[in-house]
Amino acid sequence: MNNTTNEFTVLLVDDEEMVRLAMSTALSHAGFIVLESAQASEALELYTRHAGRINLVVLDLVLPEMWGDEMLPKLRAIDPDIKVVVCSGFDIKEGEFEGVEAIIKKPVRAEKLVRTVREALQS
Repeated sequence: MNNTTNEFTVLLVDDEEMVRLAMSTALSHAGFIVLESAQASEALELYTRHAGRINLVVLDLVLPEMWGDEMLPKLRAIDPDIKVVVCSGFDIKEGEFEGVEAIIKKPVRAEKLVRTVREALQS
């Protein structure tokens, strides 16, 4: 993969509109292509439709239809190698949520989000 961010597409899944907008804006300003979803079913459909073009998923842990930990295996069924960053307002310790590149606590500053996504893409 190339190191320029505008060649990376991020699927951002968060049901809180203001949080999703802030995160999407931060990632877009950093040069990422951002696809957004407020619901797990829509996110899975987007991921399937754009298979092979989405480089990373930023996944809120608590979603109305299904929680992120239920959605992660569904994403992995589509692409076992997908990189995922979990974000949550709950305290989650490293190692407590396996199979993800990073865990970030909301609210998250734009700089930390962008840095975490870049690091996850390089892992």
